[in-house]
Amino acid sequence: MKKPILIPRPQKFTFSEGMVDSSVWGIPRAGGVSGNALDFICEKFGKPQLIEDSGFFLHIGSPRPAEVPEKPDAYVISITENGLALEARNYEGLFYGMQTLRQLLTYGALSPVEIEDWPAIPIRMLHWDLKGYLPKFDVLCEEFRLLSEQKINAVLLEIEDKFCYACAPEVAVEGAYTHEQMRELSRLAKDLHITIVPKLQSIAHVDYILKHERYRSMRENGHIFQYCPTNEAAQQLWEDMCRELMNCFQEHGPYFHIGADESGYLGQCPQCAKLGKAGSYKKKVGACVDYVLKQGWTPVMWDDIVRNAGHTFTPEEEEDLRRELGRKAVLMYWAYGYGGTGNEFPYLDEFRKDGLRVWGASGFSGCDNWAGSVPPLEI
Repeated sequence: MKKPILIPRPQKFTFSEGMVDSSVWGIPRAGGVSGNALDFICEKFGKPQLIEDSGFFLHIGSPRPAEVPEKPDAYVISITENGLALEARNYEGLFYGMQTLRQLLTYGALSPVEIEDWPAIPIRMLHWDLKGYLPKFDVLCEEFRLLSEQKINAVLLEIEDKFCYACAPEVAVEGAYTHEQMRELSRLAKDLHITIVPKLQSIAHVDYILKHERYRSMRENGHIFQYCPTNEAAQQLWEDMCRELMNCFQEHGPYFHIGADESGYLGQCPQCAKLGKAGSYKKKVGACVDYVLKQGWTPVMWDDIVRNAGHTFTPEEEEDLRRELGRKAVLMYWAYGYGGTGNEFPYLDEFRKDGLRVWGASGFSGCDNWAGSVPPLEI
């Protein structure tokens, strides 16, 4: 049997040729398991004997004791002819160890292995944009299960018109997810150790709303792509939609993504022109940042506007936006290949020097051009 390919690759992985006879190991013994992890043990090894208040482990047969590294969410796996030992420092580590076991079992019979593993980075997030498609709800749930098996632990869920907002009639497409379905997804994700970060665009990318006649008055100078920053009804609608999503995903938090990128129509209507481009952006996005904070969540926003990527503002206006908005929110710094190979982020040191909280968001699908369908792996 060839050495299994595990995704992500464990920190330390020793593999020995041959197979072990797991049928003679006997009844599993486990501590600290519940939910999805317990279901996995029952499915693959039989109903375990649960040992309360004894740590986080799975033992079958007479396994060799293992020392767990002093790393967050670390686990170890030891498989010999005598038995299997999976041990972890916490429930998260135990869960991730189970996902490694799940991958090992896809190769058929188990081989002798020694694994020490812990996450290379704490947040392993996928941006899931529902803008272009609507998977059936059971498919969506199954895809979350598949992500958890690869140890993805967060999903930035861009929902757009794929949810039936009670406060926004006509916005949802036919077959959009209901409140009850989103509550079910929220609980499932929690059990899979996936944090959902809901995303609701605060200023631009809102054509899915403003294309409807009911919301025409909220457009910036007639553009269906962008809210008018000085329109109070638009801000009230956004807050109502935000509150609904927070209720749907109440098991999650603390992060809520407000978008805030690519706002190319700033300062065009008469009222916004009085504030200027920087002033109207700060008014709208600042109100959304403050609302999220007031609800006890942490706002996250794309960084391109406060980075002044479009050379829209003066240096003084750019500094003001970073001070007023960047210090209140987490900046999601997107660099989709143009910064060089190897996921480079040219402005990262500058952000850190300013004391800002930053998440790097590299492009994969579409990082060489907006319509790209084949990821350029060299980037």
